[in-house]
Amino acid sequence: SDDECVPLPFCPPYDPPEHGSVFPAGNVTVGGCVALECDEGYGFDPDGEGKTDPCCLRDLIGGGGKFEEGKKCYPPQDFCHVCDDIDRCPHCFIGRKEFAGKRREFHFDR
Repeated sequence: SDDECVPLPFCPPYDPPEHGSVFPAGNVTVGGCVALECDEGYGFDPDGEGKTDPCCLRDLIGGGGKFEEGKKCYPPQDFCHVCDDIDRCPHCFIGRKEFAGKRREFHFDR
């Protein structure tokens, strides 16, 4: 018969984010996902790009697999300050205070 078994393309182990970990470690076949976790005392930037569960997608150009972009881990003080300097903390919003998981607006009287 023509039904040959061919190995599925896979992604090499996902690089854990700095101050974080990945489960499962190891190669992930196309279609599989990993879960990212931040170390104690760190959190995902609520407005950051990427996913907390990036999946392995077929890389049509390279032929193997490649992961979606994952979120990065930050110490909470990085996104809990009122930021008035976008260069110093690019993942903050000007004049708004960020808390992991919940958000509060601050209004300033000038």
